[in-house]
Amino acid sequence: MPADPLSSLEVRRAARAAVKALRDSGYECCLFGSAACSIYGMSGRDPNDVDLVVLDDDVNAEDIKDLLVEADDRFFLKRSVNPQATYRVLWYALRINSKGRGIRSCKVDILTPGASTNLQIPLVPFSRITYVQRYRDLPLMPFMCMLLMKLRGWEDHVDSEKVYMQEKEPIDVTDLDELLDLAKTHYHVGVNSPSEQWMPGWFIEESHRRVARFVGDYPDFMQGWADVGFVFS
Repeated sequence: MPADPLSSLEVRRAARAAVKALRDSGYECCLFGSAACSIYGMSGRDPNDVDLVVLDDDVNAEDIKDLLVEADDRFFLKRSVNPQATYRVLWYALRINSKGRGIRSCKVDILTPGASTNLQIPLVPFSRITYVQRYRDLPLMPFMCMLLMKLRGWEDHVDSEKVYMQEKEPIDVTDLDELLDLAKTHYHVGVNSPSEQWMPGWFIEESHRRVARFVGDYPDFMQGWADVGFVFS
């Protein structure tokens, strides 16, 4: 972790390197999480890492990390701070010292899609990958799906037994507030729109449950969720 917070520019630089290496190796991918939120226009905070979904439900995230390390020597792997973790953490060196070691780096999380994975990320069809005009080289998860994944993150943090995860909830709520506003004022998306029918039924069903739970905790958000197609009885 760098001593000073990363800038959005630095995070995008790491994202571009990962996207290029994956595409050169024949894999499509898309960004989600804080990096994608920032590119979509969320201005409340800068992203601090890259979350990248490889759009192939038959790959292993650890193999993809190895591929990136082989493809670009600025990528490197470190052990997790969790001694029980079996995975390694991928980093991209933004600045290298005279010994070739990264002295300022950005973490790159590699995720894979599927209902059976930890985050249960839907498999985004290639045709639904989204681009923002200003950053045409950075593929994004479709806005509505990204919004619902952010809601998933909120629930995961609320339900976590780890205090540091629970402490992320206020940030999640602030992010969701801004994203719901963007959904209404800029992207004009809704969960029932024809363009969103690619999302699997299990994901929509879980999202309805999460929205109801969220509104139970934050009733002032009811209208925001209604604006993107969620109905409350």
